[in-house]
Amino acid sequence: MPNVTFISHIEYADRRHMALTYRFFNKTRENILAYPYARAYVTSSDSGASYGLKLQYLRTEEAGPSFERLRARLAGIAPTPA
Repeated sequence: MPNVTFISHIEYADRRHMALTYRFFNKTRENILAYPYARAYVTSSDSGASYGLKLQYLRTEEAGPSFERLRARLAGIAPTPA
């Protein structure tokens, strides 16, 4: 079942891969695990330019440098409630 959601952060992991968070969107996570293709429409906060991306899910990271970097950025955007 297709669904649409807003995500708080997406960034380049390297030249060919994007990293994004899945905090608070369990239905989207279920969908991407069942059908690993997605589209993302992003707007640059620097330039205001918009881009359409075709994505394929590869893996979920739960530790390591990429995970820690995204966790720190997400904490700055949407702190976890106490």
